[in-house]
Parts: sequence; C-alpha cells; structure tokens
Amino acid sequence: MSETKMTRRGAMKVISGLLGLGVAAISGVPFLRFLLFPVGVKTVDSGKGFVDIAASTMVSRNAKPVYTEIIVPRVRDAWNTKTNVLLGGTWLVRNNRGALSAFSSVCPHLGCSIQRNKESVNDSVTFFCPCHSSAFSRNGERLSGPSPRGLDLLPVIEKNGRILVQWSNTVSSVNENDQAS
Repeated sequence: MSETKMTRRGAMKVISGLLGLGVAAISGVPFLRFLLFPVGVKTVDSGKGFVDIAASTMVSRNAKPVYTEIIVPRVRDAWNTKTNVLLGGTWLVRNNRGALSAFSSVCPHLGCSIQRNKESVNDSVTFFCPCHSSAFSRNGERLSGPSPRGLDLLPVIEKNGRILVQWSNTVSSVNENDQAS
C-alpha cells in the first residue's frame, strides 16, 4: 500500500477551495432570496379581517337603515400597495332589541347596488334593487323579484363604541350564500 502524503501545495488547494465555496454560498443566499421573492413571504394584505366603518351611535333601534362604505386603510400585493381602498358597501340595521345586522349592498341576483326605499315603514319593503325590482325586508329577507335569496349578511361586531364589519364577495344568482374565491 502506498501512502499519499499531502503536500503543502495540496493543503493550500483544499483550503482555498473551501474558502471559495464559503464565499460563493454567502453571496449566493441573497441572490437566491432575490430570485425566489415573494415565495414564503406574506405579501398580500387585502382587508379580509374586520374593518372599522362607523360609530355605534350612528345606528339607532328601529331607525332607518344606514349605508356605509367599507374602506380598508391598505391593500398590498407582492409589489404594489394601495391606500384607502373601497371594498364595497353595507346597510346597517338595528332591530327593536338592539341587535345589529350588516347587509351587503350587492344584490344577490346580478350584483346591482341595493337601495333603501325611502317610503318604507317598519317591516314593509325596506330595500330594493333598481335593476330588476327585487324587494327585501328590513331583516334582509327576499320579498319579491328575481333575486334567488335574501340579502347577504356580513359578519359584524361592536367594540369600544365602533362598528366593525368583515367584507366578503358573494356569488350572484345562486340560492345559498356562497363566497367568491
């Protein structure tokens, strides 16, 4: 058996090779992060949570429904950030027991904007769709017209004297309250 002795020159080759690999690895990490961005990073912020829309005192018991816009302070995708983005609108209604409901202002039939019937009193027709004459009660139930269901109820909470609503897109012309993806 022959023994191989490492020479000084051979040792220097190994050491310089390892140093070169180390430098390549260190400089390669930022380059790979640059190439792979935005993989693994939360880059989309679209206002999926609850959004503060109004003071609780804006909606009184058995008073006329109140329309408010749902505006998120910031929507961000991987490369763009937009501020004060309008997601949609909601009709706020408080019943005689003080329970608060928030209805989407989008008609379940074809997506037109729901209006308040200014002549309505109590439980008669409160909301209507000007596009195809669908009518809805104060509690969002469908009364007449081509709409396949009542108004879409949005999650709503009251916290520290403020009304917070969670916006969701809904699919028009289906019988159940399905959310769009």
